[in-house]
Amino acid sequence: EAPMSPNKRLLAIKEARDYLGVARSTLLGMEEQGLITPLRTAGGHRRYSREQLEELLETMQRNFQQKQALSESGTGTGLPRFVKSLSVKPASAEQVLAEALRHLLDLFQIEVGAVLLADESRERLRLQAVLGLPKEALRNLSLGLDGGPSSRSFQTGQPVVYDQAGCELPMTFPVAQGVCVPLIYGSVALGVVHVVSAHRHQFFPSEIEVLSTIALYLASL
Repeated sequence: EAPMSPNKRLLAIKEARDYLGVARSTLLGMEEQGLITPLRTAGGHRRYSREQLEELLETMQRNFQQKQALSESGTGTGLPRFVKSLSVKPASAEQVLAEALRHLLDLFQIEVGAVLLADESRERLRLQAVLGLPKEALRNLSLGLDGGPSSRSFQTGQPVVYDQAGCELPMTFPVAQGVCVPLIYGSVALGVVHVVSAHRHQFFPSEIEVLSTIALYLASL
């Protein structure tokens, strides 16, 4: 029998999640939702073909494009209009952050959003705005740069995706997945935007790209 070509080789779960750029819990969540059905070895281990993964990426992209189209048509969230309106009618920093978080939660259908900014020493991140959690419980929240998802995103300037085990916020419900994206202005990290979902098992790469773009706008404002 001829050997299987590299492109036809089935991928183990670690290789598949690396291929998609998602966490293991995300990939298993996609399976639970019926978005992908892995093949099984004789020993019961999951295996994925590249064709399966490409189809899944296309589905993810298509779903998010539909969500964006709803937003731009005015039947969904008003985030794009809100961002554009800031150049015409500026608001205070507090108003901008609160309104941006509200639109973010609507756009991505998630429960919690927060903005943390670096203090003057740049050794801690302090909460500036939050939606979806009691403000009183978070009023004095301050995170050290000790390797948590917020600090990793702040220090590396890259998005960080995590699941329940990595959550730093004092959540009132189990976490399915969270994302931190850096607030960067003029190549300097100012803080992070932190969003958390109780029910979504994945933030797709295209969605993380949109989050990063929104964070860029917020940092410049």
